[in-house]
Amino acid sequence: MQFKDIFSKAFWGFLGALALFLSYRAISWEIASLRYEKAFLQIQHPANTTYIDSLSFDYSYYPATYADDSIRFKSANLVGELRGYAGDLDGIKSFYRNQTLEEEAGPIAVIPVEVYQGKKGISLNVPDGYLFNPGDHDILSGVEEYDNLLEALKSRQAAGQSLYLVYCLWQ
Repeated sequence: MQFKDIFSKAFWGFLGALALFLSYRAISWEIASLRYEKAFLQIQHPANTTYIDSLSFDYSYYPATYADDSIRFKSANLVGELRGYAGDLDGIKSFYRNQTLEEEAGPIAVIPVEVYQGKKGISLNVPDGYLFNPGDHDILSGVEEYDNLLEALKSRQAAGQSLYLVYCLWQ
């Protein structure tokens, strides 16, 4: 056998293994996403809230350790819903506090959402006075990629409805 034949077989074998690996990752993520979406549908929501849309996406975030630069960006997956509400956000947060999705998922979290019309288009942010962390902004930037949703959120906010995102993360 010539070197060229050995190299060709090794190259095609490597490409085949890479394709199998990438297919496995995509399929396993899709299965996990569907499982968490189904589990998320089982949680209870407060009576004074209305469903707007479901969300499921992955995003990268920086774990805020501030120790050194050796910590790299991590990836997490989110499943959740955008909802409208009337009343007190603290009451809504406490409603979700005792609910869990599954052992592998994090706790159910709530972020208040405001829609802003800027020079570059519509964007999402947290209201003034809300204590947020950098991960909240990473999550809202993931929601902004749902272009068709932003106009609907803007019209609901214009109609006087307050908005929030209820979600759960898993890695």
